[in-house]
Amino acid sequence: MYAGMYHTHAASWLILVILFVICYFIPKNKVLPMILRLFYLVMIVTGGYMLFTGGVSGVFHLKALCAILLIGMMEMVLARRKKGKNALPFLIALIVLLVVVVLIGYDVISF
Repeated sequence: MYAGMYHTHAASWLILVILFVICYFIPKNKVLPMILRLFYLVMIVTGGYMLFTGGVSGVFHLKALCAILLIGMMEMVLARRKKGKNALPFLIALIVLLVVVVLIGYDVISF
């Protein structure tokens, strides 16, 4: 079961990033942000399952926190872009968080 959740989680991250980029460049679309939010839920459920049943180290708790913040940054960037406001600070934070989450997920960052 854990392996299935892991692969679903990894695939949902990839789809999540692709959908975010599409939503960023097509801000008037209404369906894609809803699909993006569905993948937020898939990612949270699969990540939560792995976090609480996998016996992972403390660094993955940091990854979970960064992932939740990353979702918030994605929503902030899309909302500010849609309203025509400056989204650059949130976009920079999003990129930094995305790099941290991916590096922790692939055990490049561990302590």
